Amino acid sequence: MIRIFFMLSVLQIPVYGQSWLDRHDYEKAEACYRLGQYGAAIELLSRIPPKSDYFVYANLLKSSCFSLTGEFQKALETSTELLRKHAREDVLFAHVFNLNACGQYAELANFIARLPASHQKNVLASRIDSLNRWKTTSCDMVNEAYNSTGSDISPFPMGKGIIFSTNREGVLLKKKNESDGNPYFNLHYAEGGEVKKFSERINTGEHDFAPSLTNRGDTVYFTRRVTQERDKLQFFYFKLYCSERIHNRWSAPYEFILNDTSYSYAYPFLDESNGIFYFASDMPGGLGGWDLYMCIKEDSLWSDPIHLGPSINTKGDEIYPFVCNGSLFFSSNGHWGLGGFDIYKTCFKRGVWQTPLNMKTPINSGADDVSLVFSNDQKTAWFTSNRIGGKGKEDIYRLKATECLFK
Repeated sequence: MIRIFFMLSVLQIPVYGQSWLDRHDYEKAEACYRLGQYGAAIELLSRIPPKSDYFVYANLLKSSCFSLTGEFQKALETSTELLRKHAREDVLFAHVFNLNACGQYAELANFIARLPASHQKNVLASRIDSLNRWKTTSCDMVNEAYNSTGSDISPFPMGKGIIFSTNREGVLLKKKNESDGNPYFNLHYAEGGEVKKFSERINTGEHDFAPSLTNRGDTVYFTRRVTQERDKLQFFYFKLYCSERIHNRWSAPYEFILNDTSYSYAYPFLDESNGIFYFASDMPGGLGGWDLYMCIKEDSLWSDPIHLGPSINTKGDEIYPFVCNGSLFFSSNGHWGLGGFDIYKTCFKRGVWQTPLNMKTPINSGADDVSLVFSNDQKTAWFTSNRIGGKGKEDIYRLKATECLFK
């Protein structure tokens, strides 16, 4: 799933006379949550009984786990059940988030209208106004035929087809993801209804995702999750890799020059016409979890990473940069949006990045919407979403007309 690579702040709860067993289960679930092991966390949290002082906190955390694994309806059911006996502020806001993620906007508006007068209510009401204004974009959008019942993410056009990442049944990797028990992601290629593995030399023993290609299609950049052991503990971080197509065969992948073992680099995109390499990183000095950076090519050498600044980066996460027709498109969960990750666009004018514009519906939804890319002729676009109504946990959607994306 999209959010397997991101952690939310764990709920802080008071510790007083709860039973030792409830406290043990909650703290163990909290540790699983921090590691992204959401399935294990849900199992532990489900043990905590309604009479426990930990019950509300456990179900709020369980709701978050469901959201992070794309099970928005289960998250909504959890907050709905909580509301019946625990109509407190943190439960109310969790329920608002879940209604939004499930696309139940009419019910969301009614729910907010029934809340007591407060600053938070005014903020939420303003958000509803935004939802109503943003439900105006009309694009011809289809769910791609090659989507599976698993997760299909991060598309990028290649020739007459699409290169993308998937954890569908039958992938060559036997490793399972810690968050949901599904297979690791690796790269596939789809064309004319046929789906095949992209390259046996690239797909190895770790997550491979977020591919991007040069204009000629002779070099692919992608993200790989790397495991490192320190003091008998395993740590995961992300590196950028490259592979070159030589005589119609992809080379063994090699690390891109920017990598560091202290933090992560991911989501590469090369703007060849301007000699700029965009990526996301959680390196020190940023504003949030993942921020967007760029390196400029000077005399065949890449500059040091340049932070794209507070107009783009937030206290949240910014990922999946893509440049088309003078605009930078990216995904963020830190800007004002419809919910989860939304897709935004901005441009660089008069020496500064302009305020990002939300791409509105139907591109964005209450769920996670990321990785918008365009064909070379700019007539077709693709993106990834885990919105309700898809074929799998995450699907790739195609827009037949893209005029609405450049307004």
